[in-house]
Amino acid sequence: MSASAPHTTGFGSVTLGGTVHDANGTALSAQADRGAAFTALGSQTCDTTYAGTKDLVGENLVAGVYCADAFELTGTLTLNGAATDVWIFKSASSLVTTGSTANIVFTGGGQACNVWWRVVSSATFDAGTEFVGNVLASTSITFATGATLDGRALDGTAEITLDSNTITGPTCTATADASATPGLPDTSITAETDETTAVNLLAIFFVLAVVGYAVHKSDRLTNR
Repeated sequence: MSASAPHTTGFGSVTLGGTVHDANGTALSAQADRGAAFTALGSQTCDTTYAGTKDLVGENLVAGVYCADAFELTGTLTLNGAATDVWIFKSASSLVTTGSTANIVFTGGGQACNVWWRVVSSATFDAGTEFVGNVLASTSITFATGATLDGRALDGTAEITLDSNTITGPTCTATADASATPGLPDTSITAETDETTAVNLLAIFFVLAVVGYAVHKSDRLTNR
């Protein structure tokens, strides 16, 4: 992650909700908060460790910390838990979805703002994917045509690439309490929405400004 904030580009046909913070103090502060969240995620102890690359299709997972060399999703992943439950997925390399059937659903009242994806390299979402959660990747994040995200996309050293996508910052009715949240910020504040209507490069700092504010607003960095 660089110490300075590059200017945003490619917003010609993007519809943005909220304020764009382009290479200013807010953007830099948010960038630092993204790094802190990435570190906090990395410190969490794995409850379940999968060997090699794990395709999460067909899984019905309760709250916990799930780890693998890499994660894939080729169909439906079900997250089973209450509104305050937290799911963390730690990939030692990549996160890739394949096919338009890749999607995530909740049973029991789980919420997108309590789902976290820590990706050491890049995250790639195939066309038509319906994904949820806060995606923090060390390098790039790529959304193919029509892929959607109910959550936040935060990259580190490269870029976020969009193609006719919709990214909606979730507004959650409840988040995990301080004793249960494993080193992560409260994300229950009203979020902003970014909808894209054409091929565009989304600079990380607009999204980071939203999440960075959440980190400063309610600092819940406690160890599990």
